[in-house]
Amino acid sequence: MERDQNIQLPWPDWEIIKELGHGGYGAVYQAQRSVAGITEQAAIKVISFPKSQDEIEADLTDGYDLDSLKAKYADVLQGYLNEYNLMRELNGQTNIVDCADFATVPHEDGIGWDVYIRMELLTPLTTVMRQKKLTEEDVLKIGKDICRALMLCESNNIIHRDIKPENIMVSKFGDYKLGDFGIARTMDHTTNATMVGTERYMAPEVIRREKYGKEADIYSLGLVLYWMLNNRKIPFIDADSLPYADELSRAQSRRVNGEPLPPPKYGSDELRKVVLKACEYRPADRYSSAEEMYRALDAVKIENTEGVLPSQETRQDAQIDEAMSAVTLGKDEHLKKDGDKNQGKLQNQEKLKKPLMVAAVIVLIIVAKSIWSISPSFVLIAAMAAVLIIAVRKIKKRSGSDSSISNTSGSKKSSGKD
Repeated sequence: MERDQNIQLPWPDWEIIKELGHGGYGAVYQAQRSVAGITEQAAIKVISFPKSQDEIEADLTDGYDLDSLKAKYADVLQGYLNEYNLMRELNGQTNIVDCADFATVPHEDGIGWDVYIRMELLTPLTTVMRQKKLTEEDVLKIGKDICRALMLCESNNIIHRDIKPENIMVSKFGDYKLGDFGIARTMDHTTNATMVGTERYMAPEVIRREKYGKEADIYSLGLVLYWMLNNRKIPFIDADSLPYADELSRAQSRRVNGEPLPPPKYGSDELRKVVLKACEYRPADRYSSAEEMYRALDAVKIENTEGVLPSQETRQDAQIDEAMSAVTLGKDEHLKKDGDKNQGKLQNQEKLKKPLMVAAVIVLIIVAKSIWSISPSFVLIAAMAAVLIIAVRKIKKRSGSDSSISNTSGSKKSSGKD
């Protein structure tokens, strides 16, 4: 399906306004409708599978026939139906994204579907973080609100499995909500060893394909809070620098291999302790439930209400100021060194001036004596010429000085007239 505003929605009274974002299988759009003069807004997730004819050709190459292809994509459809059912069961909860409607349209060739999920229109957390300076109070609220969402998930035996900043939304009332239950699953006691979700925020046991439970979601939430408190950097990455790809890979490896996480740069000691406990390597060492983590966050006392978490703009300004200060300092040091060098040169020249003059006089006397013995008259003529040259130079120098003084006084008079 082409990502454009000419998509034919299964709800004729709704129209696409703009695309909000897209991923591997589809996109999310802002849509609206007018009812009795009242305009309603919504977010509509549009998913199409298979994505293209190339994907079908690849499946046929792998040995699928038309019947098995249809069965494969019927299973994919069932996964999205399960997502809708999970979200519908949690509808009306303050900290879960509301899902309003669901529709499917089969492809004309009978292979695959277009899936439409209509949800409430919210602002992504990542957008909020670019627009405002987060305070510690904001981080605590995000943590507690998502803990409430996980408490609802736990009561319904659901593991979300993909908690990340992009899946946290904020309403116009300031409530943070957990969305995108596309890979959530119902748990018995622990899930099978399947690795799904975003690896950057994934618990170590999930990455290692071990069995895992609700503690995996607690770890991911803890890592999201860590990311916010560490200037949007994952553990083992300096909060004030931009990492290279190999640095990110090494940091991920250190985390997954169980190296104790250093505290994030920002936030109070109490808050950082809560975050580090949520991110413990062993699931048994983490909070045993979302409710326990919620209580720990709720007990954190906020001392600095203005917060210590810089916004993106603040961080950029600080980096620019730091760079400019370094340049200015370097320039000043350079000028100081040049000045010192020039001063030293002048001092050295003054020291050498008298010895050089004495040496020159001695040489002249020796030369004059040698020439006098041959031609005294030539020496007298040369001496008289030298005296005349020195006299002319002094006259020129004095006249130039007088003219500069005259020009200076003239300019002062003219400036006074102005």
